[in-house]
Amino acid sequence: MFYIRKRSIKYFETSRGIAYTAHLLEKGSDVHLGMVENRGNGGMTTFDAANPHVYNVVKVFAEKLGTNEASLMECYMDLAEGQEPNNKELATKLANY
Repeated sequence: MFYIRKRSIKYFETSRGIAYTAHLLEKGSDVHLGMVENRGNGGMTTFDAANPHVYNVVKVFAEKLGTNEASLMECYMDLAEGQEPNNKELATKLANY
Protein backbone atom coordinates (compact mmCIF):
# COMPACT_ATOMS: atom_id res chain seq x y z
CA MET A 1 0.00 0.00 0.00
CA PHE A 2 2.81 2.42 0.96
CA TYR A 3 6.59 2.44 0.92
CA ILE A 4 9.65 4.60 1.50
CA ARG A 5 12.21 4.85 -1.29
CA LYS A 6 15.66 4.52 0.26
CA ARG A 7 17.11 7.41 -1.72
CA SER A 8 14.48 9.75 -0.24
CA ILE A 9 15.89 9.27 3.28
CA LYS A 10 17.90 12.23 4.55
CA TYR A 11 19.91 11.90 7.76
CA PHE A 12 20.94 14.76 10.04
CA GLU A 13 23.32 14.63 12.98
CA THR A 14 21.99 16.29 16.13
CA SER A 15 23.49 16.76 19.58
CA ARG A 16 21.37 13.83 20.81
CA GLY A 17 21.53 11.41 17.88
CA ILE A 18 20.69 10.96 14.24
CA ALA A 19 17.51 12.55 12.88
CA TYR A 20 15.91 11.72 9.55
CA THR A 21 13.21 12.62 7.07
CA ALA A 22 11.83 10.46 4.27
CA HIS A 23 9.03 10.52 1.73
CA LEU A 24 6.13 8.11 2.16
CA LEU A 25 4.91 7.06 -1.28
CA GLU A 26 1.93 5.14 -2.59
CA LYS A 27 2.87 1.77 -4.07
CA GLY A 28 2.23 1.55 -7.78
CA SER A 29 1.85 5.25 -8.44
CA ASP A 30 4.76 6.80 -6.49
CA VAL A 31 2.43 9.58 -5.33
CA HIS A 32 3.97 11.54 -2.44
CA LEU A 33 1.73 11.08 0.62
CA GLY A 34 3.74 12.93 3.23
CA MET A 35 6.93 13.04 5.26
CA VAL A 36 8.17 10.55 7.83
CA GLU A 37 10.32 12.28 10.43
CA ASN A 38 12.34 11.50 13.51
CA ARG A 39 14.12 14.26 15.42
CA GLY A 40 16.89 12.01 16.69
CA ASN A 41 16.26 12.74 20.36
CA GLY A 42 14.79 9.40 21.39
CA GLY A 43 11.23 10.41 20.55
CA MET A 44 8.68 8.80 18.29
CA THR A 45 8.77 8.73 14.53
CA THR A 46 6.04 10.97 13.14
CA PHE A 47 4.11 11.25 9.89
CA ASP A 48 3.24 14.63 8.39
CA ALA A 49 0.55 13.80 5.82
CA ALA A 50 0.20 15.76 2.59
CA ASN A 51 -3.46 16.39 3.48
CA PRO A 52 -6.13 15.30 6.01
CA HIS A 53 -7.49 12.57 3.73
CA VAL A 54 -4.06 10.91 3.48
CA TYR A 55 -3.67 11.11 7.26
CA ASN A 56 -7.00 9.33 7.74
CA VAL A 57 -6.12 6.61 5.20
CA VAL A 58 -2.78 5.93 6.93
CA LYS A 59 -4.41 5.96 10.36
CA VAL A 60 -7.13 3.49 9.31
CA PHE A 61 -4.54 1.25 7.63
CA ALA A 62 -2.40 1.24 10.79
CA GLU A 63 -5.44 0.38 12.93
CA LYS A 64 -6.37 -2.42 10.51
CA LEU A 65 -2.90 -3.87 11.10
CA GLY A 66 -3.32 -3.53 14.87
CA THR A 67 -0.78 -0.74 15.32
CA ASN A 68 -0.43 3.05 15.26
CA GLU A 69 1.03 5.48 12.72
CA ALA A 70 4.36 5.86 14.57
CA SER A 71 5.01 2.11 14.66
CA LEU A 72 3.92 1.76 11.05
CA MET A 73 6.32 4.51 9.93
CA GLU A 74 9.19 3.00 11.95
CA CYS A 75 8.56 -0.36 10.28
CA TYR A 76 8.55 1.24 6.81
CA MET A 77 11.85 2.96 7.68
CA ASP A 78 13.41 -0.33 8.82
CA LEU A 79 12.34 -1.95 5.56
CA ALA A 80 13.61 0.96 3.43
CA GLU A 81 16.98 0.89 5.20
CA GLY A 82 17.28 -2.86 4.71
CA GLN A 83 17.31 -3.48 8.46
CA GLU A 84 15.63 -6.26 10.33
CA PRO A 85 12.35 -4.64 11.47
CA ASN A 86 11.98 -4.21 15.23
CA ASN A 87 8.34 -5.24 14.84
CA LYS A 88 8.62 -8.50 12.90
CA GLU A 89 4.91 -9.25 13.26
CA LEU A 90 3.99 -5.93 11.64
CA ALA A 91 6.58 -6.44 8.87
CA THR A 92 5.02 -9.83 8.12
CA LYS A 93 1.56 -8.27 7.94
CA LEU A 94 2.87 -5.62 5.53
CA ALA A 95 4.53 -8.26 3.35
CA ASN A 96 1.30 -10.24 3.16
CA TYR A 97 -0.94 -7.26 2.49
